[in-house]
Amino acid sequence: MRVQVEVACAQNEHREKTPHSTMIHGIIGNERHSKTTMNEITEEALILEGAGTDSTAQALEAATFYILNDPHVTARLKEELIKAIPDPLNIPPLPKLKEIKYLVGFLIIYAFKILILSHRRQW
Repeated sequence: MRVQVEVACAQNEHREKTPHSTMIHGIIGNERHSKTTMNEITEEALILEGAGTDSTAQALEAATFYILNDPHVTARLKEELIKAIPDPLNIPPLPKLKEIKYLVGFLIIYAFKILILSHRRQW
C-alpha cells in the first residue's frame, strides 16, 4: 500500500493525469489532507481497504453458510448455475452471470440482510 501511496502522491505533485482514480487519489486530492504525512495517508488507505474487505467477506461467509445449510437452496442454486454455466471452463461475462436471478436476487440480498441483522444484535 505504501508504494501505491507514493506513486499517487508523485502523480498529484506533478499534476499527472491518471487513467483511473483510486481511493488514494481521493485522499490526496482532499483539501483537508494537504498537510497529511505519507504514513497518515497510508494508514487511512489501509483502514478504507479493510472496511470494504471485511464486510464483503462476512456477507459471502453468511451466504455460503445458508446455501450449504439448506439442501433445497443448494439444489436450486446448483441447478441454476449448471443451466447458466454449462461449461465451467468457459465462465460467462458478468452481465450474463447477473441474469442468474436466484443467485443475485435472493441469496446475495438475503446474505446481506442476515449480516446486517446479526450486527444489530451485537450492539
